[in-house]
Amino acid sequence: MMKAKILIVLFLVSSEFVLGQWNDSGNNYTTGKLGIGTTSLSIGYTGVNDLVIGDASWSEGFVINANSNNDGIMAFASDGNMVARFIYNNPTEKLHYYKTGKGNLMTIDGNGKIGIGTENTGNHKLAVEGSIGAREIKVETNGWSDFVFEQDYDLPTLQQVEKHIKEKGHLKDIPSAKEVGENGIFLGEMDSKLLQKIEELTLYTIQQEKKIKKLEEENQELKSLSNRLSKIEKLLLEAKK
Repeated sequence: MMKAKILIVLFLVSSEFVLGQWNDSGNNYTTGKLGIGTTSLSIGYTGVNDLVIGDASWSEGFVINANSNNDGIMAFASDGNMVARFIYNNPTEKLHYYKTGKGNLMTIDGNGKIGIGTENTGNHKLAVEGSIGAREIKVETNGWSDFVFEQDYDLPTLQQVEKHIKEKGHLKDIPSAKEVGENGIFLGEMDSKLLQKIEELTLYTIQQEKKIKKLEEENQELKSLSNRLSKIEKLLLEAKK
């Protein structure tokens, strides 16, 4: 009930501003400009503002303004200083978050692209100049590398791998350090390529395990043959006595 009364009072007061051409201390509110807690509408770099909430000393304050370029500005003040503001630049259709002493921290353009620490988003929906911390990131990809385990997969020999490394300085299908430095990487694509190399290593390991097992069996046969020869040699020596 109390909230309803407050809304009615605010509506009646705002009606007085528009219809009654109310003036106070030289401020003409018929122009659509309003000061709450202050009679000065010229506060901060924004010039004559449309709405000022606070006091003239900017101990605490809030400002909304539209300038001659139809740029929209919403600014915040504390302890006598303008600490932050949102600025909508009409010609570029960009919304900026500006922090005093730190500059432009975030930008949203007319296509919904967001830049944090940068205005250059390129072809990306989100561009961040700096690091990103997250508990979990999900990357959707159209393909995965299980094709390595298919029967018709052409697994390079280790000799071919060695030759490629000597000639190129990196693994096949993996970008070089120079390429990564110039173009970066796509996480989904790179994870798939790294998995491909892991699966190839798995196949090499399986092959090596089979070879080792075969060598152990052959070694066991040689040992058995050696023992038999030793026994025959012993029998021959005894027969000569």
